[in-house]
Amino acid sequence: MKIERMMTILTLLLNREKVTAASLADRFEVSPRTIQRDMDALSAAGFPVYANRGREGGYYLHEDYKLDKSTLSDQELMDINAILQGFTAGLSDKFKSMKQGRSTSIRTSNVMVDLSDWGGSDYKQDKLRTIHKALENKRLLVFRYANMKGEWSARAIEPVILHLKVNIWYLYGWCRKRQDYRMFKVSRMSQVQVQEETYEGVHEVPQGLGAENLGGQYEPTEPVLIHFPKFMIAKMADWFDIETMSPIDNDLMAVKIDWQIDPWLVTFLLSFGTDIEVISPAYLRQALQAKALEVLAHYGSDPEP
Repeated sequence: MKIERMMTILTLLLNREKVTAASLADRFEVSPRTIQRDMDALSAAGFPVYANRGREGGYYLHEDYKLDKSTLSDQELMDINAILQGFTAGLSDKFKSMKQGRSTSIRTSNVMVDLSDWGGSDYKQDKLRTIHKALENKRLLVFRYANMKGEWSARAIEPVILHLKVNIWYLYGWCRKRQDYRMFKVSRMSQVQVQEETYEGVHEVPQGLGAENLGGQYEPTEPVLIHFPKFMIAKMADWFDIETMSPIDNDLMAVKIDWQIDPWLVTFLLSFGTDIEVISPAYLRQALQAKALEVLAHYGSDPEP
């Protein structure tokens, strides 16, 4: 399996000075070209893999990336698994849905990681492959993009890096329309196409990518206090870590979390119906009331035949 082979290759690179494509191909009984694709995938996933040609050549990791110990801990394996699994699940044709009898998960002795989608759609994988092609060849990428209001715009960007965060793919790049760096949610991108035009220069990648990189979509966060009955703990734990919840009395719980207060949040909170109550801030309660009245008016009469 590709992910297991890449894990082994990465472990070898972490613990040796250099390995050759021929020796790896012989070890895994694959072609040198397959090893080269594995190295490209490792490099694209963020591992600093370098190659030297000639008799003394081979693949190696940048010296600053070496580990002091000769073994990896479960935590280190978990982190590496998450990176590789998320990356290859998006870009490899060999990863099929679980309905076809092939598992997309990987595990160590104590940890299993599975970042595949529920449902097995190929749309995201196709977009990721197209984006990766543009990144690999430094080509301009064009697409239509839907913002949080459902408004579409045509974008042309110089892609810099694919970013996987909480199992959601983002593309960070220089947007020619905005003349600034922007981060785009891949699921909102449509009609993605690689252009023949290439771009020069090297774009710097920030140390961390967060909501502030979403440009005009970003709103500062502020505390939101929610009350909910205890029977909702399991459902609430799908969205809020259970450690952030605290009991109010025998029947009532509270959760307080910093959130961007925007139209999406209002719609999301209303999806819980009357099973939760937003306590503060007051203007968010007012926004929920207004949206609930809109929904009531929308469904207040039967549709026209």
